[in-house]
Amino acid sequence: MYVRISATIIGVGLLMSPLWATTVLEQSFPSLVQEADTIVSGTVTAVEAAYDFQRAAPFTFITLRSLTVLKGDPTLTKLTLEFYGGPTPDGNHISIAGLPTLAVGDRIVAFVVGNRQSLAPLVGLWQGIFRVRFDPEIGADVMTTAEGQPLTALPMPSAPGRLLHPGEGQAATEAGVPAILLDTFLDSIIEEVQHGLAP
Repeated sequence: MYVRISATIIGVGLLMSPLWATTVLEQSFPSLVQEADTIVSGTVTAVEAAYDFQRAAPFTFITLRSLTVLKGDPTLTKLTLEFYGGPTPDGNHISIAGLPTLAVGDRIVAFVVGNRQSLAPLVGLWQGIFRVRFDPEIGADVMTTAEGQPLTALPMPSAPGRLLHPGEGQAATEAGVPAILLDTFLDSIIEEVQHGLAP
């Protein structure tokens, strides 16, 4: 996965919240599945931030439970994801641009890679997380993008090798087209995982 992270922190005096500028390679649905070492559907049960003085950096830990494991260790019952960023001892806050904010109770599907080894353990950063919401009109769970827009199609690159800035990349909402059902999305992941295992 190509990730370029700027070493320049935006001035504290301008934002009061330094963040890392990010540019990532646009991911297709097959690449999200194949590059992930773990794919889960689950519910956020804890969000905890801590400053690591040994590493001189803040980290935020997102814990998921009620897991459905689609790729990876099928015995997982809990998964804690480590993200770079959070409050610092001097009262500032550091974050990676484009990463969605998660809260306890959020339901997500996460395409995980390099947990505890990278700044953000998601394939394509924000491209590697989708939200689940209940649609009362149809009485079923449906998929949305990381930003909460209805997911009406599986992500496919608009151009080979396209680089994305924060907020770009997941399949755009198409007016009049219903959001993909959670069950359909999970079935598509399983099918793609099996495709990747085929000789």
